[in-house]
Parts: sequence; C-alpha cells; structure tokens
Amino acid sequence: MLRINWLWVIGLMLFIVLTPGLVGLVIRAIPSGFQPSSDGTIKVYGSHTVSQEVWPGEYFSGIALSIKNPNLINKDDLIVEVEQGGEVLRQVTLTGGGIEDGNYVKIRWPAITGSAGKSYTINFLAPAAIDSEALSLVTTDHKTDELGRLIIADEPAVDQGLALVTFSQPKNPLAISGYIYQSLTARFWSDWGFGLFYLVGIGAITVMLFKPESR
Repeated sequence: MLRINWLWVIGLMLFIVLTPGLVGLVIRAIPSGFQPSSDGTIKVYGSHTVSQEVWPGEYFSGIALSIKNPNLINKDDLIVEVEQGGEVLRQVTLTGGGIEDGNYVKIRWPAITGSAGKSYTINFLAPAAIDSEALSLVTTDHKTDELGRLIIADEPAVDQGLALVTFSQPKNPLAISGYIYQSLTARFWSDWGFGLFYLVGIGAITVMLFKPESR
C-alpha cells in the first residue's frame, strides 16, 4: 500500500508557488516585452549613425537588442546615447571585441525618473569603425508600440525599426514579482501546451513522492 510523504508535497508546492516571487525580488529591471522578429540589419560606422525613438515605461534603465559581428571583425567602440530634446541624458560605451556575432546585448544605465509617456532617442555611433568592419544592428519590420521613428544616417526609415526592447527599473521590487506571476498566469492560459507540461510535471513529481507503506 502507498502513502504520501506530505512534508515533501507541501515543500514542493511552496517551492513552485514562492520561487517566481523570490526571483522577482533579486531582479532589478523588467523588459517591456518580447524582442520583435529579426528581419534585417543596419551597419553602424563613421558618419553612418543609427537613431531609434522609443517610448519606454517608468524608470527607463536600459535596452536589449541583437548585434552582428561576424568573426569578431569589429574591435572598435560602439557608443550608445540616450537623448531627449537635444540633451544627452545617458551614455554607454561598448567594445566591439566583446560582442560576439548575433549576441543579444543588454545595455544598462542609471534609471531615468519620470520616463513613462515620454519619447527618447537612442543614438548608436561608431566613429572609428569602417564599413567593411562595422557592427550591424538587427532590425524588424514588425514594430512594437514602444518603437517610434528610425533614422539611418540622418534619413528616416519607413516601416522599419530596431528589434529592441526597453527595460524599466520598478521603484518597488515587489512589482517585479507581480509581473512574473502575471506573465506565468497569462502564459498558462494562452499556451495549453505549456500549461499541460506544467501540470504533468507537477503530477509526475508528486507521484515520485509516494512511498510504499511499511508493514
């Protein structure tokens, strides 16, 4: 006859329920969503600069996008500026030698207070790079709501944007825990495959916790 080890079952359930919330407490920024599809690339070199307008959330603290650097051919600096109204608010410098081809690169800076509902321009500059050794930023033809105008070498690009997401740093870390629970709940109900896998996984582990009753 089998009996359930209730201590293990309760511990498992607490682990499943509490882990997302605990993870949320140590995360300091949340993305605005999923990265848009990759549909092309734009080179950044010399005077060939790239500027993307974005509409981030509150406490705007970074962006993430994919960057191409075949065979690590580029070793020059990539300068990323956050501009508003002609004033550079934040600036970050990356080294091309540290960017592998196709890397999903996260670029962070001190959070900007009061950024919700305002537009910012992200400038990408590589003044020392040349065309044949330039980094390429991945673009998308399916712009999200947070993406505004894209300017390439001072010329506007029609129906195109960088395939990036913005990051926000919540004032209250508990907000990240809430975001994680909300995302998991939405995923559970929208993706039956994920939900079924999750339930089957819990069921399988629970069955493993059954013990034969000693005589």
